[in-house]
Amino acid sequence: MSQRIVIEHKIDFEACGREPVHTPGSIQGYGILLGLSLPRFSITHISDNSFRLIGRYAEELLDRPLAEVFGTAAVQQLSRAASELANGDHHRCRLETVPPLLPQAFDATLRAWRGHWLLELEPAVAPPVPTSLGAEAFQTRLDQAATVYDLARAAVLETMRLVAYDHIMVYRLFEDGSGEVVAEDRPVSTTPLLGLRFPPHDFPPPAQRLQTLLGVRMVVDMNATDAKVLTTAQIAQTEPLDMSPLNLRSVSRFCVQYHRNIGVAGTLTISIPVADRLWGFISCHSQTPRQIGPALRDAARTVGRRLGQALGALEVQRDQRIDQRRRRRATMLHAAALGGDDFLVRVMLQSPRLTQLFGATGAALVVGDDVFRRGATPSVDDLRRFSAWVAEAAEPDGLFQSNQISARYPSAVAWEATCCGVLAIVLGHTPSACLVCFRPELRLDVHWGGDPHAAVERDAQQRLIPRGSFERWRYQVRGQCRHWTDADVALMRLVAHLLRVHLGNSEAARAAAMRQAVQACRNAFEQNEVLREELLAATSEYMMLTIRDEPNGLCTVAHINQRLCELFDLDPSEVEDRPVESVLPLLAIPMDFLNHAEVPPVDMEIWSDVIGLRTMRISRTVIAETAGPNQARLLLLRLQDVTEFRRTTEALKAAREQSHAAEQAKTRFLANMSHELRSPLNAIIGFAEAIKSELMGPVGASIYRDYARDIGRSGQHLLSLISDLLDLSRLEAGRRMLEEQDFNLTEILDDIMRWMETQFRDKGLVWEHDMPRDTLVLRGDASAIRQILINLITNAGKYTPAGGWVRVRALAPPDGDLVITVEDNGIGIEPAEISRLFQPFVRANDVRSEEISGTGLGLAISKALIELHGGRIEIASDGRTGTTVRLLLPRWRHQIRLGPAAAPR
Repeated sequence: MSQRIVIEHKIDFEACGREPVHTPGSIQGYGILLGLSLPRFSITHISDNSFRLIGRYAEELLDRPLAEVFGTAAVQQLSRAASELANGDHHRCRLETVPPLLPQAFDATLRAWRGHWLLELEPAVAPPVPTSLGAEAFQTRLDQAATVYDLARAAVLETMRLVAYDHIMVYRLFEDGSGEVVAEDRPVSTTPLLGLRFPPHDFPPPAQRLQTLLGVRMVVDMNATDAKVLTTAQIAQTEPLDMSPLNLRSVSRFCVQYHRNIGVAGTLTISIPVADRLWGFISCHSQTPRQIGPALRDAARTVGRRLGQALGALEVQRDQRIDQRRRRRATMLHAAALGGDDFLVRVMLQSPRLTQLFGATGAALVVGDDVFRRGATPSVDDLRRFSAWVAEAAEPDGLFQSNQISARYPSAVAWEATCCGVLAIVLGHTPSACLVCFRPELRLDVHWGGDPHAAVERDAQQRLIPRGSFERWRYQVRGQCRHWTDADVALMRLVAHLLRVHLGNSEAARAAAMRQAVQACRNAFEQNEVLREELLAATSEYMMLTIRDEPNGLCTVAHINQRLCELFDLDPSEVEDRPVESVLPLLAIPMDFLNHAEVPPVDMEIWSDVIGLRTMRISRTVIAETAGPNQARLLLLRLQDVTEFRRTTEALKAAREQSHAAEQAKTRFLANMSHELRSPLNAIIGFAEAIKSELMGPVGASIYRDYARDIGRSGQHLLSLISDLLDLSRLEAGRRMLEEQDFNLTEILDDIMRWMETQFRDKGLVWEHDMPRDTLVLRGDASAIRQILINLITNAGKYTPAGGWVRVRALAPPDGDLVITVEDNGIGIEPAEISRLFQPFVRANDVRSEEISGTGLGLAISKALIELHGGRIEIASDGRTGTTVRLLLPRWRHQIRLGPAAAPR
C-alpha cells in the first residue's frame, strides 16, 4: 500500500473539470467524422477537412445521402449493422469511396451514441502483424509475475511488440489523482521517467472519465490542425455534439501544450481497468506523428484489460492475506489472554508483542507516574504528560489514533521524528492509564516530473497552461507516519476488550494491575538473557546493550553481540557487567554518547586492529525503560559500517567536481583559442587577399598570386573549423539558447541560393529553388536555421559532380510539419553509413569523397540545432546516385502570410 502524499497546489484546477472536453466541436484532422440520420443515412454532421481526404467539400455534403460517398452497397451494410446496435455499441468495417471521389480506403467505425449515429473514418493503414503470435507468451509472463512491477513490465514489453512507439510506460494512479511511472521501455537517448511521480493536473478527472469510457485513445499528431465539425441549421440549434466515445475527438488545448512541452508528437493511451475503477494506463509516446489501425488498437486494449485482470487478482490475494493476518493475530491475542495473569507482560515483551502486532517501533504502558516503555518512545516525563492528555482526547470507547500526532498535540513536535504516529487505548482516567503504540516519521523522498506546486500556470488570458519544465524535482515527505489501517484499529479495539475482561471493570483495579505489570515487565526483561542475546545476534550491525540504574546513575554493559566482539577483538567476558565508561575507550567512542538518552546517528572514523580504518554510523537508543520506585533504562548502542557508502559518495563527489573542472577548462580553452586564433587568421586572410588583388602594386610572378589565393582559402577553412568547434562545444554543454523570432524563411533561402551559385560557379551546377507562392514565415532562431541550410546545401554542392543539379524545396501544408528538402544527383551515401554521419568528425567511408574537403562537423551541428527547434533531420540515399536530406519542423512553427515571395527558379 503506497503512502498517500499530499501536495497543495497554487492554482484551483477545478476549472479544468469544467472544460467541455467531451464537446470540443472538432476532431483530429487525419480522419473524417460524419453524423447520420436514419433510415435515409443522410449526413447531418461532417468535419470540414473532407475535401482533402475524399475530394468533396463538407458544405455540399450536408443533408446529402451517404451513398454519394460510399455507394449503395456500403450503406446497406451499415444499415443492417445499425439495426443491431444499442447505445454505446459500435460496428467496424472497411469502406472505399466511389467515383468520382478521390480513391481512398477507410477504416470505418459506426457508433450509436445518445440518439446520434456517428461514423468515424480513418485512412486505412497497412495491415498489422498478426497480434496472436505473442499473446500466449504475454499471458504466461502475467501468470508468473509476483508483483505489480513484474506485471507492469510484462505489459510494457507486449505493448512495444504490438505498436512499437518510441517510449512506452505504465502509469499508476493514486487516490489523490497523482500518478507514478512504474515501468517503461525507452530509447537510450530519451529521459527516463521510471519512478517519477506526476501531479493530478497532468491527467485530471475529466480526462480519466473519457479514458475509462474509450479504453484506447490515439492522438496521431499533437501539432496538426483540428478539423471543425459542421452541421445542418436545424441540428445547430440543439446542444453540442457529445464526442466522448470517439477516437477522433480533438485534443484539449492544455493537453496539446503539455505534450509539446515534453517533445511528444503522437500518443496512444490504453486504460488499465481494475474492478470498477481506472487503476492507471499504458502511455505510448512517439516523437513523430504516428497512426495505427483499429485492429492494433483493439490488441492494445486487450493488453490493458489483461493487465487489469492480473492486477485485480493480486489485489484479491493481498486482501486475503490481510484478512488471514487479522484472524491470526486475533487468535494469538485470545490465546495470550487465556494464558494467565501476565497478559500485559506478554503483549509488552513476549508474544504476541504490540510492536509486532501493529508494526510499531515502540510501545509504552503508562499508569500515573509508573511507566514501562520499550523501543522508540518519548521520554518518561513526555509519556506521563501525553497519557494525561490522551485520556481526555480519546474517543468514547477509549481509542485514539493519529498519523501525525503533532497536529493535535503540539508538544509532540520535539519527538516527531521517532514517534510521529500514535495508536492508543485508554483504560482509566484516575489515574490516567493507557497502552500506546508509536510509529516513526515516514521520511520519503518523492521525485516528481517537475515542481508539483507549479504544475499549472495562467497565460495572459488567464487560461490554464501546463508547466514548461519537467526536470526531476525532489519533494521530501515529512510529518506523517505509515498510516494506521482499519485492521490496525479493529485489532487495538480487541486488545482493549480483552484487557478490560482480564483486568476487571473497576478503574482502580485496572490501575493496580497495570502497576504490577510495569514491575513485572522490568523483571522479565532483565532476567531474560536469551531474549537479549537473540535481539542482538539477529542483525548484521555491531550492537551493545547497556543497563542504567537511575537511582545510582550506574550504567553497565549487559551484553555485546558477536560481531562487535570480532570487530575489536574482544571477549564478552572482558566487557559484560563492566561500567560503560571503561568499555567505550576500547571502541574509540566518545563519552558524549552517555549524556543523553538518545542522540542522532553520527558518522565517525573508527580504527579496528582487525579490519583497519572504517567509517561507523553510531547511534544510541532507549529500547526499554521503567519509571517509578525502581527506575531503570536499557540502552542500545549500534554501530553500522558505512565505509563503502561514504567512500563511494566521496568518489562520486570528486568525479563530479573533476568533470565540472574539466568542462570549465575546456570552455576557457575554446574561448581563448577563439580569441587567439581568429585575430591572426583574419589578418592572414586579409593580407592574402591584398596580395592576390595586387592592392599595393604588382607582385611579379603570377605564381605568387596563386599562393596568396591558396593561403586565403586555407585560412578561411581553418576559421570555419574553429567556428564549428565552438558551436559544437556550446551545443554539447547545453549553453546554446535559441533567439526566437518570426522571420521570412523565403528571403533567407533565396539569399543562400544566390550565394551558392557564386560559390560553385566553376562546377556549372544547375540550382533549382521551389518555394510557396506566398511568404513563408517561420518561428525560430534565424541564424541557426540559416547555418543549418548553408551546411546542407553546401554539402549537396560539394558532393555533386560538375554539370549536376541541386534542388531545394519547401512544403508548408496548413495541417502538417514544414518540410524543407535538399536533393542532389551527386555520388550518394551508402545506407549503412547514414546513421554515423551525425556523429562529430565522422565522414562517409567512400573513396569517391576522399578528395572533398570537410571536417565532419556540419551534420552534427545541424542535427543539434534542428532538435533545439523541436524538429528532426532525415537522410535518404541508395548509395549510388543522389542524396535527399529532409528537415522537418513542427506545424506550430510556420505559417503562410499572403504576399509576394521569391519566384521559383
